[in-house]
Amino acid sequence: MGWIENESARIESEKQKSREEKGLVPFWKPKEGVQEVEIMADKEPEQSKSYPEKKEMHVMTDGKEQIWTVNPKSPLYADIIKGLKAGARKFQIFRMGTTAKDTRYKVTPIAP
Repeated sequence: MGWIENESARIESEKQKSREEKGLVPFWKPKEGVQEVEIMADKEPEQSKSYPEKKEMHVMTDGKEQIWTVNPKSPLYADIIKGLKAGARKFQIFRMGTTAKDTRYKVTPIAP
């Protein structure tokens, strides 16, 4: 069902475009598999207006600043904070799963 993927991509693209038009930093959604990301530790995570249960972390990926929403009650958030406290700024993010219910993350700090 290719139309579902197309429609999903269109909706996501419109959201990103709307954020950019308002001068907001675009959201980053990790793809399935392994990616490297730099957490911008000098910018404190803020409560998300779009997703009230999450915090917005500023990250650099693919050479541009983006927002990554993470639930502060999740083990993922705790692992990121632990890595930042140890001095790491770059992390490998391993994402498994494709839906909200089956997605799992593993985060590994890259030595400073």
